[in-house]
Amino acid sequence: MKKVTLNFWLDVLLFLTFLGIAFTGSILKWVLPSRCGEGGGWRGGWGDAERLEEECSRWFLGVHRSQWLDIHFLLAVILVALVLVHFILHWNWILCSIKTNLFRRVPQSRIETSPKDCR
Repeated sequence: MKKVTLNFWLDVLLFLTFLGIAFTGSILKWVLPSRCGEGGGWRGGWGDAERLEEECSRWFLGVHRSQWLDIHFLLAVILVALVLVHFILHWNWILCSIKTNLFRRVPQSRIETSPKDCR
Protein backbone atom coordinates (compact mmCIF):
# COMPACT_ATOMS: atom_id res chain seq x y z
CA MET A 1 0.00 0.00 0.00
CA LYS A 2 1.32 3.45 -0.88
CA LYS A 3 2.16 5.77 1.98
CA VAL A 4 -0.32 8.36 0.71
CA THR A 5 -3.14 5.81 0.72
CA LEU A 6 -2.16 4.59 4.17
CA ASN A 7 -2.12 8.17 5.50
CA PHE A 8 -5.53 8.83 3.97
CA TRP A 9 -7.16 5.82 5.63
CA LEU A 10 -5.39 6.54 8.91
CA ASP A 11 -6.73 10.10 8.84
CA VAL A 12 -10.23 8.81 8.07
CA LEU A 13 -10.04 6.45 11.07
CA LEU A 14 -8.73 9.25 13.28
CA PHE A 15 -11.61 11.50 12.23
CA LEU A 16 -14.26 8.81 12.74
CA THR A 17 -12.82 7.90 16.14
CA PHE A 18 -12.84 11.57 17.14
CA LEU A 19 -16.48 11.86 16.06
CA GLY A 20 -17.31 8.77 18.13
CA ILE A 21 -15.64 10.27 21.20
CA ALA A 22 -17.48 13.54 20.67
CA PHE A 23 -20.79 11.68 20.28
CA THR A 24 -20.38 9.48 23.35
CA GLY A 25 -19.05 12.40 25.37
CA SER A 26 -22.10 14.47 24.45
CA ILE A 27 -24.40 11.63 25.46
CA LEU A 28 -22.60 11.26 28.79
CA LYS A 29 -22.64 15.00 29.45
CA TRP A 30 -26.12 16.05 28.35
CA VAL A 31 -28.32 12.99 27.83
CA LEU A 32 -27.17 10.73 30.67
CA PRO A 33 -25.54 12.99 33.25
CA SER A 34 -24.32 11.32 36.41
CA ARG A 35 -26.48 12.38 39.31
CA CYS A 36 -25.85 9.32 41.44
CA GLY A 37 -24.34 10.04 44.81
CA GLU A 38 -24.76 13.80 44.68
CA GLY A 39 -26.96 13.53 47.67
CA GLY A 40 -30.33 14.94 48.28
CA GLY A 41 -30.85 13.90 51.82
CA TRP A 42 -29.58 15.20 55.09
CA ARG A 43 -25.92 16.32 54.80
CA GLY A 44 -25.48 14.77 51.38
CA GLY A 45 -27.19 11.52 52.25
CA TRP A 46 -28.78 9.30 49.67
CA GLY A 47 -32.27 10.64 50.08
CA ASP A 48 -35.22 8.84 48.54
CA ALA A 49 -34.24 5.31 47.43
CA GLU A 50 -36.81 5.23 44.62
CA ARG A 51 -35.58 8.48 43.11
CA LEU A 52 -31.97 7.32 43.39
CA GLU A 53 -32.71 4.04 41.61
CA GLU A 54 -34.47 5.91 38.80
CA GLU A 55 -31.57 8.34 38.32
CA CYS A 56 -28.84 5.70 38.50
CA SER A 57 -30.40 3.32 35.98
CA ARG A 58 -30.10 5.51 32.91
CA TRP A 59 -30.48 4.10 29.39
CA PHE A 60 -30.15 5.66 25.92
CA LEU A 61 -30.64 3.79 22.63
CA GLY A 62 -30.82 0.55 24.58
CA VAL A 63 -27.38 1.06 26.11
CA HIS A 64 -26.78 1.72 29.82
CA ARG A 65 -24.72 4.71 30.98
CA SER A 66 -21.90 2.49 32.23
CA GLN A 67 -21.68 0.89 28.78
CA TRP A 68 -21.52 4.34 27.18
CA LEU A 69 -18.57 5.06 29.50
CA ASP A 70 -16.88 1.84 28.37
CA ILE A 71 -17.42 2.73 24.69
CA HIS A 72 -16.09 6.25 25.31
CA PHE A 73 -12.96 4.89 27.00
CA LEU A 74 -12.37 2.28 24.28
CA LEU A 75 -12.64 4.95 21.58
CA ALA A 76 -10.15 7.11 23.51
CA VAL A 77 -7.65 4.23 23.65
CA ILE A 78 -8.10 3.61 19.92
CA LEU A 79 -7.59 7.32 19.22
CA VAL A 80 -4.33 7.39 21.20
CA ALA A 81 -3.08 4.29 19.35
CA LEU A 82 -3.94 5.83 15.97
CA VAL A 83 -2.22 9.09 16.90
CA LEU A 84 0.91 7.13 17.83
CA VAL A 85 0.83 5.37 14.44
CA HIS A 86 0.34 8.78 12.79
CA PHE A 87 3.43 10.11 14.62
CA ILE A 88 5.45 7.06 13.59
CA LEU A 89 4.50 7.50 9.93
CA HIS A 90 5.40 11.19 10.03
CA TRP A 91 8.49 10.91 12.25
CA ASN A 92 10.96 12.14 9.58
CA TRP A 93 8.78 15.15 8.89
CA ILE A 94 8.57 15.91 12.63
CA LEU A 95 12.36 15.74 13.04
CA CYS A 96 12.97 17.89 9.96
CA SER A 97 10.44 20.46 11.13
CA ILE A 98 12.12 20.65 14.51
CA LYS A 99 15.54 21.01 12.89
CA THR A 100 14.47 23.70 10.47
CA ASN A 101 12.19 25.69 12.78
CA LEU A 102 13.77 25.44 16.21
CA PHE A 103 17.46 25.18 15.41
CA ARG A 104 17.76 27.32 12.31
CA ARG A 105 20.36 30.01 12.06
CA VAL A 106 19.86 33.39 10.50
CA PRO A 107 19.87 32.72 6.73
CA GLN A 108 22.65 34.19 4.62
CA SER A 109 20.22 35.17 1.91
CA ARG A 110 16.55 36.00 1.91
CA ILE A 111 15.76 32.55 0.50
CA GLU A 112 15.69 29.91 3.19
CA THR A 113 16.58 26.38 2.24
CA SER A 114 15.85 23.25 4.19
CA PRO A 115 18.59 20.80 5.15
CA LYS A 116 19.44 18.20 2.51
CA ASP A 117 18.23 15.25 4.59
CA CYS A 118 14.82 16.85 5.14
CA ARG A 119 13.78 17.13 1.50
